[in-house]
Amino acid sequence: MAGTNRALFFDRDGTLIHDAGYPRDPGQVYLLPGAAEALGGLKQQGFRLVLISNQSGIARGLITRDEAEAVHREVLRALQERGVELDGAYYCPHSPEEHCPCRKPSPGMLFDAARELNLQLDASYMVGDKPTDIEAGRRAGCRTILLYGGASNGKPPHRAGCVAANWDDIVDLILVGRTADMEDAQSRATDLLAGFSGKRVLIVGDVMLDEYVWGNVTRVSPEAPVPVVEVERKTYVPGGAANTAVNVASLGGKPALCGIVGRDAHARRLHNALGRRGVTTSGLIADPSRPTTAKSRIMAHGQQVARIDRERRDGLSRQAEDELLQYLDRNVAEADSCVVSDYGKGVVSQRLMREFASLCRRQGRPLVVDPKGDDYSRYIGATIITPNMAEAQLAVGWKIDSDDALVRAGRTLQDVLKGGHVLITRGAKGMLLFLSDSERPIGIPATARNVFDVTGAGDTVVAVLALGLAAGFSAEQSARVANQAGGIVVTKVGTASVAIHELRQDILGAEQENRKAFKLARQHSNHAQL
Repeated sequence: MAGTNRALFFDRDGTLIHDAGYPRDPGQVYLLPGAAEALGGLKQQGFRLVLISNQSGIARGLITRDEAEAVHREVLRALQERGVELDGAYYCPHSPEEHCPCRKPSPGMLFDAARELNLQLDASYMVGDKPTDIEAGRRAGCRTILLYGGASNGKPPHRAGCVAANWDDIVDLILVGRTADMEDAQSRATDLLAGFSGKRVLIVGDVMLDEYVWGNVTRVSPEAPVPVVEVERKTYVPGGAANTAVNVASLGGKPALCGIVGRDAHARRLHNALGRRGVTTSGLIADPSRPTTAKSRIMAHGQQVARIDRERRDGLSRQAEDELLQYLDRNVAEADSCVVSDYGKGVVSQRLMREFASLCRRQGRPLVVDPKGDDYSRYIGATIITPNMAEAQLAVGWKIDSDDALVRAGRTLQDVLKGGHVLITRGAKGMLLFLSDSERPIGIPATARNVFDVTGAGDTVVAVLALGLAAGFSAEQSARVANQAGGIVVTKVGTASVAIHELRQDILGAEQENRKAFKLARQHSNHAQL
């Protein structure tokens, strides 16, 4: 039968049978409603059925091994009576104090089952009624479903992939598959946005002014084979680290921006553009020896035909660097999260990165880094870094031309960071998130979009990550919302930001689409042999 290397792992007490503490009487074994029917139907769909149970009562002397075996035999008999045969059953008889590798939330029993039964863990599910069940499944790389009655332990844990009220719901979620996981993630993402409001994000890095020269092309120059652009208007937009600050503000947060500008007209334009977008500029330090970094894009008929850059990429003076660090030191305690936006223009030196990371660590603030260059050891101390594919390839020094090479690159960057998370952005292929405490990277698919311009999408991703972490949500939850926000930005021409109402509408739209898919799959499942 197809798919027999995938398994349904499930807890026993409270998940398969009624929870009776430490059951010793076989006569008190009662299957939960719908459990046997659900297991039988899933076995017909190609799932191996494996029971995974903690039985610490044995080690604590609350039940004997004989009593435990008698209850186990009754469970098997009750299932067999309904035509269900298990493929495996694993018990941990140890107490928590023994710190064994098999007791949930440790995934030892799932690893043993996978090895002995030749199972594919990332195609399998772990179902349980306790956070320890969910954590064991998560550590093993399984999809997870919490069987949650709503009364025993408050809110369900956020790390559960899905939450089910009964075994009928479990079957629906599994038959729908990843659509249900996505639906649950989208629902949590909606709640996430409310947490952005008022969160303070301290941002340091390469601030820029993006100038757009708009016009039309009606002829070719007689002097050279180039188009003649007849200028109609100019617009000025904050770029680089300044665009990250604008995104934080437009999503309801409170950015504090720190960077270097010159004493020139572009600096004045940048101050004005930031002020109009609700970003304070007290952290912008003027250095008369440097120009304000500016990129002038010549736009004709909505498309870029040329770009002119004004910048210096050498390091800052000691005095300018000291002023930046003094500003960061004064403001880090007031921040909820911090950002380093490195565009390689000289602001993010090794000294500034090292001392700012130390400040964040001492104050317990998450630090998001948008990296640049080929030496990521300078970013040690970051909570998460966000290279795109080209940047990751440059950093590891080899071509990322396969999924295996991509995973190897992510792991290599994790090793360089000494424990930080790595989020590799992949454009139309979405994102791949490497968590420091996870054995498997998490794929975050992109939503299909009409892409007009990728300028500034990385700034948006960083802003949403920083706001998510500031609101107390996980790196995975924050990355999923950042993925959607970045998708909105690429549909706009030029350097752009995302407003909170746009992101909320996009999330709700995706949620509705997932619900439609869920209903269609559910209707289809009614025809399955269950």
